Amino acid sequence: MFRPRFVGVSGCVVWEQVYEPANFRSWYEELAGDRTSIEWLLNQVRLWQFVEVVDGDPEEERALRVLARAVAVGWRSALEADFPGRAFDGGVVETEDGPVVCFTVRRTAEGDDGSPPAAPVSP
Repeated sequence: MFRPRFVGVSGCVVWEQVYEPANFRSWYEELAGDRTSIEWLLNQVRLWQFVEVVDGDPEEERALRVLARAVAVGWRSALEADFPGRAFDGGVVETEDGPVVCFTVRRTAEGDDGSPPAAPVSP
């Protein structure tokens, strides 16, 4: 969870643990190839699925938020190491159910896969 692996597929960067080709294709079609939406959907870890927290206990909820920030640091580190030259958006998102760690490739224009621009070709 702290140093996940990611795979590049169809212009997306996806958490390897959740990547399954048929499922990916299904979401790719459902979301009309919107890579940011696909990444947002698949690149999430909902900490309450892994860590049991007593509802309403402020100490445990605080500890879960600290854990979420640590996981987010690990994810960003893994993404930047495995996909150098790409920038990523995301981190910890607070939800009604608790913190969620999520990342997407930062894209600046339609069709942008987040990769650095190619070097110009010399004549």
